[in-house]
Amino acid sequence: MNSFSRRIERSTLLLITLLLLIFDVVVYVGFHQVLHHHVDSKLEAMAEGWADIARRNLGMLREASQKGQDTPVQSAIPDEGEQIEFRDAALSIKVMTVEGTVLWKGAAVINGPPAAPEYLAQAQAGESVFATVTNHAGALIRRVWVPIVQNGKAEYILQAETPLRFVEQALTGLAILLATASVIFLMLAWFASNWLTRQTLMPVEVLSLTALRIAESSSLNTRLALDGGYDEFRRLTQAFNTMMDRIERMVEAQRRFVTDAAHEIQTPLTALKGNLEVAFRKNRRASEYRETLIANLGAVERLMNLCRSLIALTRLA
Repeated sequence: MNSFSRRIERSTLLLITLLLLIFDVVVYVGFHQVLHHHVDSKLEAMAEGWADIARRNLGMLREASQKGQDTPVQSAIPDEGEQIEFRDAALSIKVMTVEGTVLWKGAAVINGPPAAPEYLAQAQAGESVFATVTNHAGALIRRVWVPIVQNGKAEYILQAETPLRFVEQALTGLAILLATASVIFLMLAWFASNWLTRQTLMPVEVLSLTALRIAESSSLNTRLALDGGYDEFRRLTQAFNTMMDRIERMVEAQRRFVTDAAHEIQTPLTALKGNLEVAFRKNRRASEYRETLIANLGAVERLMNLCRSLIALTRLA
């Protein structure tokens, strides 16, 4: 048997689940975009700073390339504070020709796929190009290629990279948090929908029980009294009570009519019975029987008139 309350609960829970799913997807995608934008911004700023340093010290980079060292790049930064700031970043830097030949690279450059020709072509055209690649260990790396412009054209390309381990951990944590919060919220929503459904449909349940009690006890003076503040249920209560008032009046009128009709029928029947009993107590002349039959005929006529009145009233009802 289908239950209207159960249907409301399932529909409410389904709607909340759909809204939660949309919310989780929007939050996850938005956080994903914010994190990647933050990583790209920092990576691009670092790459542009090192591209400027490399442009001023290409000779030193070539010398470092021949010796296999990265110290000349550190010494190319005049300020000691900047040296400390850029020291770790320099380990993830690679300087290459526009064809992709490595001129110099930092010690912490992650082994991964080489730069695709289309990325190098875009960087040579003066654009900063971003890409996410996977290294040999299966970890995600975010890379950027920026041109090193000299004499109005891109002579070299600088590649900067950073692992996305933090981003992956943050997104995984967010996904777990959203999933856990959604499950807890759905459980609370299920209990809340049950309580709200019961509270909302309580007037309908009261109406059903009242109607059943009236049907079982035949007590037509019972009326429905609801304390709910909903206009729809107040109108339903008023309509139910008005209907019961009308039914009670009709039944009472029918009861009075049946009582009156019984009295009206009883009078001619009593007269008819009395005349017949008197007529058969002793032998009488034909004229006396005739008078008795004529009197009884009047009583029968009264019964017929009363029956016609009852039929007419029944049709009007």
